[in-house]
Amino acid sequence: MQSIAQRPGTLVSMVDAATPRRGSTVRSVGWVTAGSLLANLLAYVVQVPASRVLGPDAFGEFSVLNAAMLIASVPALALQAVVAREVVRGTPSRRLWALIGVVFGVVALVSVFAVAAMMRIAHTDLGPTAAALAGAAPLAVVSGGQGLLQGAGRFRLLGAVLAGVGLLRSVPVVGAVYA
Repeated sequence: MQSIAQRPGTLVSMVDAATPRRGSTVRSVGWVTAGSLLANLLAYVVQVPASRVLGPDAFGEFSVLNAAMLIASVPALALQAVVAREVVRGTPSRRLWALIGVVFGVVALVSVFAVAAMMRIAHTDLGPTAAALAGAAPLAVVSGGQGLLQGAGRFRLLGAVLAGVGLLRSVPVVGAVYA
């Protein structure tokens, strides 16, 4: 049975063909570290304008919703690890995409109920609460893709995707804070 990286036409095989392999473990760790560091730095940078622009009550709401999104992203992190392992084991890509789809659906459904629960628990409004939790399900798809890259050993691209996702998660929040 062919691994996902060997099958022509899959995302991983296209990435594999486009990016030369680097055998160095240190270099691989470096790319992923750099991407993760940038993503986490951007997440921290979001806090700075929020703490300065929002008053104490609004910043408290912002912080609570940020924490709720962090909790809602746990399935995505688990999915990345499982998909990476399954790529290494040679699981067919269609099965992995089916798994990613199932996790997306479950997280989306749970997020709908989580909005109502967060509004009640944290006394937040519908708009900010829905906006905070809306990214959880798409993040599962992104994390599944990251797992495909990780399992295929495409660490340079994985680092770039981590940084890009961090940028895409942070810039809109900073814009919303200043709006």
